[in-house]
Amino acid sequence: MQSTPPSHARVAAPHRSARWVALVVVAASAAFVAGALLSPTARRDPATRSPDPTTVTTAVVERRAWEQEVPVLRGTLRGGSVLEVAVPTLAAPVERSVVTSAPADVGTVVSSGDLLVGVSGRPIIALSTSLPLFRSLHPGDTGDDVWQVQRALADLGLYTDEVDGVYGPRTAEAVAALYSQVGFTTPEPDAERAEALSRAQEAWDDVELARRSAADDPDPAAGPADEVVERARRELRRAQDAAGTWLPLDEVTQVPDAGAMVTRITPLGTVLPADQTSVAELVGGTPVLTVRADAALADDFRVGAEVQVNPAAGGDGARGVVERVAPTEGAATLDVVVAVPAAAESGLADGAQIAVTPARRPPTAELVVPVAAVHQDSRGRYVLVPDPAGSSPTRLAVDVGEQRDGFVAVLADGLAEGDEILVGATAPPGGTG
Repeated sequence: MQSTPPSHARVAAPHRSARWVALVVVAASAAFVAGALLSPTARRDPATRSPDPTTVTTAVVERRAWEQEVPVLRGTLRGGSVLEVAVPTLAAPVERSVVTSAPADVGTVVSSGDLLVGVSGRPIIALSTSLPLFRSLHPGDTGDDVWQVQRALADLGLYTDEVDGVYGPRTAEAVAALYSQVGFTTPEPDAERAEALSRAQEAWDDVELARRSAADDPDPAAGPADEVVERARRELRRAQDAAGTWLPLDEVTQVPDAGAMVTRITPLGTVLPADQTSVAELVGGTPVLTVRADAALADDFRVGAEVQVNPAAGGDGARGVVERVAPTEGAATLDVVVAVPAAAESGLADGAQIAVTPARRPPTAELVVPVAAVHQDSRGRYVLVPDPAGSSPTRLAVDVGEQRDGFVAVLADGLAEGDEILVGATAPPGGTG
């Protein structure tokens, strides 16, 4: 008779099948998880994942003050006109020309009324006149050159009478004060005027002797006639005036009102050779430079605008003023002429390489929005303003400006600081605005 197997043997097969099903499920789950973890999207840092293109957020319109970028233009400084200071003409008793005073040095700015140099014991004085003098001036002279000297002396506070172009006693007194101011005596009369004065003095002395001799003569007709006495008196006074304080052409040199910078000067103690024609060289007039600017900078470099002028290699400079602006051919750029009145005092010499910047611009407060809030289509750039009632957003056309740190400056009618706008949304079909 066939034996019957134990009851537990009849259930062994079902248990094995269950275990295999469980293993298959676990393996499939592991494979799914591994695939998900190893996919590029899963491996990417969450911070760098692209946002869901359907995500829409809001942002608030801000007003920010942004420092403006400062343009730098470059050019070469030109120091103005060159003024040669002539060696004085030898006159007796001087036998040779020697530099006997040298208060100014190269780089010194010489102003009107300053002593520039002394030659053979006589000064050469800077004087601000519109034009160089062309003759020596004596009492009794008249003309525009006298007028210029009177004006220069008045500017120095030495002449207080009317500026009338007549070299009279008050002008002579002012010239004498000028010489005293620089530590020199007034020049002696020239030979011609000294001789005329001597003759007039002798004539007057003769008249006086004749009058004294006739004083004891009982004859009333004795002695010189009254008209002879008066004539001798007038001649003597005229000769005295003519031989009074005068201004030799060799003892003054013209400088502009703003002064002039010494660029060359003969050292103290130098004996000047006969063929040397100048004792010093000055650069006068307002230093200028020309720079080229983009036409978009026209407002920064308009006529009359202040600019900063610094050495191109770095360091402090001076203020300049735009004197002239001329568009170049095609009008894409501008030639800008800048005057630098204080160049010499600031150590900016002729030929210096210069960096020019406009005066510091104040920060400009502008409306800004996130860059992602500005969209563009065939109708132009725009932002979307959400509707409080939940309807379609309002489209506002905008002009955009400078972009910084993820924000862009915008200008739009109807947009104000504090308004909400949509970020990440584009205008729906039929959107308003």
